[in-house]
Amino acid sequence: MSRLVFAAFPIALALSLSACVTGGTGQRAELVMVLHSQVQRCYVLPQKARGEEPATVEVHLKADGTLAQPPKVLNQPANSLVAQAALRALEQCAPFNIPAEFAARYPQWKVLRITFKAS
Repeated sequence: MSRLVFAAFPIALALSLSACVTGGTGQRAELVMVLHSQVQRCYVLPQKARGEEPATVEVHLKADGTLAQPPKVLNQPANSLVAQAALRALEQCAPFNIPAEFAARYPQWKVLRITFKAS
């Protein structure tokens, strides 16, 4: 019987917004930090996945921070260990707590690309 061991490794996440937040780089950086901290809490990488290629996932959000559709892995098979950990993290963390100051800018952050690294 095979047993997966999960370990909480420090992770690197890279978030990019599908469009530029018009409030400038400071506001964009603030939103990235808010989302990063929420996703990072839920990302648990299986020990066997350490060192695998990063998984980039596209996430479509509703204005209330819930997932508008299931996240989609863009750069590798969705059944890879890193991709599965990324998808699990996004589903477990949703809904995301989006600060009120970003509500008016929903069109700029409704689609995100998040890269989950396995280092």
